[in-house]
Amino acid sequence: MQVPRHPSARSARAAAGCAAVVALALVAAGCSAIPPAKVTSSGRCATVQPGTLTLATYNPPPSPWFVGTPPDGSPWAQADPESGRGFESAMGYDIARRLGYARQKVQWLPLPFQASYAPGPKVFDAFIGQVTNTPARAGSVDFSPPYFPVPTAVLVRADSPAARASTRAEMQELLFGAQVGTTVLDAVNEVVQPTQQPRVYDDQPIVVRALVDGQVDAVVLDLPTAANVARTEAPGTRVIATLRPKGPVDQLGIVTQKSGPMTRCIREAVTAMRRDGTLQRLQRQWVPIPPDLPEIRRG
Repeated sequence: MQVPRHPSARSARAAAGCAAVVALALVAAGCSAIPPAKVTSSGRCATVQPGTLTLATYNPPPSPWFVGTPPDGSPWAQADPESGRGFESAMGYDIARRLGYARQKVQWLPLPFQASYAPGPKVFDAFIGQVTNTPARAGSVDFSPPYFPVPTAVLVRADSPAARASTRAEMQELLFGAQVGTTVLDAVNEVVQPTQQPRVYDDQPIVVRALVDGQVDAVVLDLPTAANVARTEAPGTRVIATLRPKGPVDQLGIVTQKSGPMTRCIREAVTAMRRDGTLQRLQRQWVPIPPDLPEIRRG
């Protein structure tokens, strides 16, 4: 789907919403690839829209990765990637600056999370949305160098019996909830190995609502998101532990098309942000991490 070459903020949001509908329909139909816009060149990095850097994330974009109330008529729910506030929103605009794109030349596109790492051509130049770099995903898309290590956290209602669980054996009896298609779901199955099949939900707000409403005993989220939920979105909840699967802690990476024209440019930008301290500064500003928590390891 083509969008206007120099869209206004309103037309850019409308075009993004239309593209999201197309993407959702394709995913629902079982298509693994989303038809791309024509690849054209802007400077030394080829983009899917001439003169525009198209960044995608999933909708609703969670805090503290994205912060800011969406304006009226926006396709975005919960937070506004265009605000420039929140770790990943700020990172996206910093990358754009390094690649020579002014703020008004950045367009954010809402897409389903699983569309980020589906095989095939992309409608975006880069997907920034807490995507963990795994070998399976790296077979279909390219990843930037890691920009954030994310332990998996267990979030419970503070006044529930689950809040007293402190060992793997105690957690095995809990009914967990998690977002479908995520590595946090893999972590609870690998580390806790619960006796009840975890319930899966389409997105993170529904996962949190399931916990608050008592549909599940505990949910698993990445630690920064879980800490933010407990602090701001669901004050009656708290993080009780982190999970440590076999191997290193999950690392988030920016997704680009496999062997695509933007891979090198995005990798160079993230590498520069790591070297000059920008990523560390953004972490301190937007993603406060709670103090040491018990770590539940694979049995």
